[in-house]
Amino acid sequence: MPKHVAPKRLLEVFTCPYCDVTATQRWYGNSHAHSAHEEYDVETDERYLMFNGRSISDEIISEWNFSKCENCHQIAVWYKDEMVHPYSCPVDEPNSDMPESIRERYIEASKVVGLSPISAAALLRLALQLLLKEVLQEDSTGNIYRDINKLKDQSIDTNLIRALDIIRISGNESVHPGTLDLNENRDDAIYLFALLNMICDQFFTQPRKMQEMYERMPESKRIVSD
Repeated sequence: MPKHVAPKRLLEVFTCPYCDVTATQRWYGNSHAHSAHEEYDVETDERYLMFNGRSISDEIISEWNFSKCENCHQIAVWYKDEMVHPYSCPVDEPNSDMPESIRERYIEASKVVGLSPISAAALLRLALQLLLKEVLQEDSTGNIYRDINKLKDQSIDTNLIRALDIIRISGNESVHPGTLDLNENRDDAIYLFALLNMICDQFFTQPRKMQEMYERMPESKRIVSD
């Protein structure tokens, strides 16, 4: 499965907000789109769009741009560096070792964070609940607060516990009256994505890398057996 790639202005490949497929995107300018065509530079081995005889590097593209997905053929509208239709908000790509059920919630949250940071936080809290079940397995209580306390009792790194708690509290405060207003602090909502990636790195990526490296060590010299 191709990895999720956050949309970015003039990026040739990203995950389409319409069809959710990581696909090639064709870029066009505003009033010059009717005369756009692609050219190929043999010397540099590069393809680029031409508008009225001048390339993108000549800054002929206006502040408005359009990207067309090669998979679904839907067109996204960009103003300066932001996608304004369908509304999108760039977040970090999900950790490559993130379990699929958690990844689905992460991507779903990434699609709505620009329009509703509160909804995104609630979805990330659900992703956290799934993550805790994945980590604790049969020891999971199904309750986020109690599961985090179980990890705390296992002497998990304090910063990791704080990251878990931030997502728990943010996702809860977002749907109940409180002191945290993610609609006023969109950057805080976006930071929750980075925290979930950090948590996945600690619980999934680092153990995988360590196991892979340990398996390359001579078995006769290992202190810990498989």
